Amino acid sequence: MTRHAFTRCIALVAATPLLILSGCFNGGGYNGSVATGVELGIPSDSASTSGNPFVAADGAVASLGLSVSLRSHATVRHALLTEARLPAPDEVAVEGLLNAVIEADEGPPDGISVAIEAAPAPFGGATIARVVVRAADGADVVAEDAQLTVRFHPRYVAAYRLFGHTDTTGELSGEVVGGQSMVTVWELVAADDSAPAPVVESTNTVTADTAQPLSDAALMEVSVRYRPVGAERSEVVVATLRPDAVAPSMDDASAALQFSLTVAAFAEILAESPYRWRYGLAAIEARMAQTVNGDPRRADMLAMVRAAIDLMPVVEQPWQPAGS
Repeated sequence: MTRHAFTRCIALVAATPLLILSGCFNGGGYNGSVATGVELGIPSDSASTSGNPFVAADGAVASLGLSVSLRSHATVRHALLTEARLPAPDEVAVEGLLNAVIEADEGPPDGISVAIEAAPAPFGGATIARVVVRAADGADVVAEDAQLTVRFHPRYVAAYRLFGHTDTTGELSGEVVGGQSMVTVWELVAADDSAPAPVVESTNTVTADTAQPLSDAALMEVSVRYRPVGAERSEVVVATLRPDAVAPSMDDASAALQFSLTVAAFAEILAESPYRWRYGLAAIEARMAQTVNGDPRRADMLAMVRAAIDLMPVVEQPWQPAGS
């Protein structure tokens, strides 16, 4: 399937999120059948507006604070594993589930660090990028007034979408404590001059008229501006992702990226995101099971997925398990 066709599919589905369009993802494992929201285990009268829209990458900057509440993870876990029920969509915050299970890597020796990795999405022609921000280890406050900023080079990216963080308006975080981490997951649509990007302006996006242009060697740039405790001036740490640094496939990506994508997809199903039609719980369960790697917190998230499978039968969707 061409990028032009993929972009058209995204634009069409944005208007009809409860319908899987026949043939849109036949290049990514989709069998060409049509499934309605009822067949997906989603009420036919669902009118969900959760989930960020796609935003044109050219001239836009996505910004958000570094504070993430994990309350949603506790609520969803209790619903699935204790009460044996599906959580209400408004109980699910994608970023809360994503950040409840982060690998316990050491932070930088001081200040804040940023890392990016990316791989092709297993459900179509997009690319999935994972950004991890870490603060120096320790129990004390290490920074204040922190803000994450993300830009994309329009040569490579036509549009992007952030998983979760639907309530943010790019406000500054308060205190950043030692050892604090935050994960964000982004979906990128490749640039194609022959097709317009699916664009809906997001509340957490501002135009960067005065920003320096990105280098042609950078597909994506992530920066964190923060003020070290006791300092008068802010500092900035920057990371970039080169186009040739994107993994050949999701199977070749790190377990951390694969696991984060499965959690984000799982959360979007529970939250009844307009983009949930692309995921199948069975495929999510299969990939997540391959990336648990003995981590008890990841195993607990896998148990939540399996509980949801029992509570919400879902037909298999275009994202196929590895090796299928």
